[in-house]
Amino acid sequence: MVTYDGPGNGRSDRPLEPSAYGQEAQVAYALKVLDAVGGGPVVQVALSKAANWALDLAAHHAERVRGTVLIGPTVAVADTDAVRLAHSALDGPRPDVEPSRVPLVEKDPPEQWAKYNRAYWREDYDDFVWFFLGQCFSERHSTKQIEDGVRWGRETTGAVLVADSHGSRPDADTLAAWCARVTQPVLLIHGDKDRISPVRRSELLADLTGGELVTLEGAGTSRSPAIRYASTS
Repeated sequence: MVTYDGPGNGRSDRPLEPSAYGQEAQVAYALKVLDAVGGGPVVQVALSKAANWALDLAAHHAERVRGTVLIGPTVAVADTDAVRLAHSALDGPRPDVEPSRVPLVEKDPPEQWAKYNRAYWREDYDDFVWFFLGQCFSERHSTKQIEDGVRWGRETTGAVLVADSHGSRPDADTLAAWCARVTQPVLLIHGDKDRISPVRRSELLADLTGGELVTLEGAGTSRSPAIRYASTS
């Protein structure tokens, strides 16, 4: 198994140019990692937004990919959740909202999606991290996972997150064209209680790629999909 730190995280640099986080750059990073480790074609596993890069690799570098696993893909084939859309304004003014309740081991109300906002990231990044990780790990007894996620989130900054949000992403037509080119097996795993990316996206990707979709009842986006599928397969 090989993993790597993308830009803005871990041991990698923290560039503030959006191009460093765009689609073309992200695929180039993955290819450089594959070149560095050598070996034959791989089974790639991508969580959330990384599904965009994985589909690009599978479509355009088929000789490097044996199969693809997408967990809770955040891709533009379907709109995000209506509740989230109703409250968030990425480029709006900084919202006046209460601090996250997640540090108190409580749940945040849906209106706190207003924190999905670039001005808020710049001014109150730490509170956004608590809120967002609470949405990622929405299952009961997830305190440890949330705290670990917050610790990792604190390794970067709101300015980096803003830069990343300006990076290029493929639209629905582009993704559909890539999916039509994918010939390797595709497995999609998605929790039906995912608060980050609706399961409809995986349903559409399964149709577009001819892949298999495993929907996990009661699961969120970052914890149960991988663990529960691995434990039952």
